[in-house]
Amino acid sequence: MNKRVTDIKTSFMSPKFILALRGSLSVALAFLIPFYLGLEQASTASITVMIIATAGDVSSSVMKGFIRVIGTLIGAIIGITLISLFPQDRLIYLFLLSIFVTMFLYIARAYRGDKTIFMLSAMTMMIVFDAGNVDDVFIYGVDRTLMSILGIVIYTIVSIYLFPLPVNNQKDVSKKQDFEFIWFDIEDLKGAFISFLIFWLSVYVWIEFNITEGFYIVVLATSLSLYTTYSVVKPHILIFLFTFSFIFAMFMYIFVLPNLFTWWHLALFLFFYSFIGFYFINPKINIFFLLGIATLLLDNEMSYNFAVFLTVLLIFYLFLFVLLFFDYIPFNQKSEYMFLKFKDRFFRYINRVEKSPNSISSKYLFEILKKMQFNASKIDYRYFNKIEKEKVLKYTTICEKYLKSILDKDVLKSKKIQTELKVLESSIDFNLLKESKF
Repeated sequence: MNKRVTDIKTSFMSPKFILALRGSLSVALAFLIPFYLGLEQASTASITVMIIATAGDVSSSVMKGFIRVIGTLIGAIIGITLISLFPQDRLIYLFLLSIFVTMFLYIARAYRGDKTIFMLSAMTMMIVFDAGNVDDVFIYGVDRTLMSILGIVIYTIVSIYLFPLPVNNQKDVSKKQDFEFIWFDIEDLKGAFISFLIFWLSVYVWIEFNITEGFYIVVLATSLSLYTTYSVVKPHILIFLFTFSFIFAMFMYIFVLPNLFTWWHLALFLFFYSFIGFYFINPKINIFFLLGIATLLLDNEMSYNFAVFLTVLLIFYLFLFVLLFFDYIPFNQKSEYMFLKFKDRFFRYINRVEKSPNSISSKYLFEILKKMQFNASKIDYRYFNKIEKEKVLKYTTICEKYLKSILDKDVLKSKKIQTELKVLESSIDFNLLKESKF
């Protein structure tokens, strides 16, 4: 009995549970506070909270919140400046916007730390644009910026004062944090280029089909490409997840929302809806479930129009299909292909370091090794059943030992490990990974 009570207490005090409470309460407050103050664009504050809460960086502090606010303000200043310079020339505005957004998303990829700082800058640049409207454009941009900042402030306060992580977990997080840039990584450059292409395909879809509020396709597809390019998060998985989210949201829209009459009814609804996403869905993809809240078009004076609801769903599906289109175009991002690529690059650079020790930084070598290990673990070995996963993972582990011996200039140890690598490699037919069956 005591063991069961202990297990329950442990689960309630687990970082996962605390993070779910933190995110759920923040999302609820991001809606309720603007509603209470009579402010518009509450969904902007809530989406900002979702992006921060699902970014994978669990630590929080006043300084981090302040830096996120600064990043948002920088994005707003750039976005509003571009609008003011080209109020009547939409094509030039969009071209310059795409350049700035691509640049900030590249910086986000190159930064080995809290990527939301730069992602919020890129996202704010886009959301201050009122889809081509020129009336009150400055007020619109300021409102959107303030709602983004409100979302950051709410999440920061809730994280620090209401649901902080246990001290032990905070220490672990602080040890793992790595605040540095790795510039000119080829995958980061390719990822930024893909984001640029996604931006323009989304713009084409928005303009060609003249979809109401269709600029959200551009904002969401471009911003979230940061999570889908050169990542295990694949768009076709997201489409299935969002379909589940859509069915869930539609059920809420028809059977639950019309029966909410007070603010605390709405608060409980938003809290539990968000908690499901934060706690039960994989953190790498839960934002695509949580975005279902945005399809509900919550407002102070709630009106129900199923045609509008379906239009919003269309926008969400279109941005997901845009992401899916660029999953293999113009670069192949399959895990087995990336593993072989990083494997070849790793040994090519190792040979270069052996000839000239200072030719390549150890930081970059470990970055390549990390990516090789990551992709080795994400290969779908069901399609390559003649290759044993355990052997491949062991191979990458030995590669790490080999790299450390090279950097330590331990010649005897490196030769011994090199022999071990060759023996293991002879038992793995890596060429089979080139014969993709899907």
